[in-house]
Amino acid sequence: TLTSGSDSSLNSVFFINESTGYISGDGGTILKTSDGGTTWNALTSGSSNSLISIFFTDVSSGYAVGNGGTLLNTSDGGMNWTSVSNGISSNFYSICFSHLNIGSVVGEYGIIIHTFNGGDTWESASTNTTINKLNSVAFIDKNTGVAVGDSGTIVRTTDGGDTWFKLNSGTSYKLRSVCFLNNNTGFIGGGGIIMKTSNGGASWRAVLSDTIWVNSIFFSNQEIGYAVGSSGNCLKTIDGGETWV
Repeated sequence: TLTSGSDSSLNSVFFINESTGYISGDGGTILKTSDGGTTWNALTSGSSNSLISIFFTDVSSGYAVGNGGTLLNTSDGGMNWTSVSNGISSNFYSICFSHLNIGSVVGEYGIIIHTFNGGDTWESASTNTTINKLNSVAFIDKNTGVAVGDSGTIVRTTDGGDTWFKLNSGTSYKLRSVCFLNNNTGFIGGGGIIMKTSNGGASWRAVLSDTIWVNSIFFSNQEIGYAVGSSGNCLKTIDGGETWV
């Protein structure tokens, strides 16, 4: 166990490379490591709101989103953060960039905003697909992305986040996390379920149900992946997500 130096709840971690990484948390907390996570230093975010998700597009440019429509941007590796106006007061839960200039943010009430100019301006995406909370968003490439949320909600874009459409997930579970291994294979973890796609997110099937509450899912290579969730539980797969222990 490493010491972060913060007593706030920590919500999101993102590494740019093997050495440099960031954590965002409650109370506007942002931490940075330059030695692979051995030590962490607190940065001044300028916000007191909970920061739920953090993402960097390169060593300089990063973004953090959170409660109350908070959207922060840095252009100097986290030394200084600027609040970006977006006209939304609802909570944001996840941010992902598919390209240096193209990114999307998802949150409460099915809210999705996107940028095509590196975060200089943000606009509401063209979507009336859901009013359910969206918890996580991930992109395969600069055009294709998937967001997941409450009540089995899965929405997909094929134009970089400008428009989104709802998929039939076949489940009512709360979906918490989505990630992709490659252009075809991806996984969703949620409240008692793990789902898999083999066609770039166009359709999904359950590979494990009635399991732990999965909050986050991640693959270290094409075969080995991990899912973590309720009561300190961790699941592992060694066959590309077909079976989990």
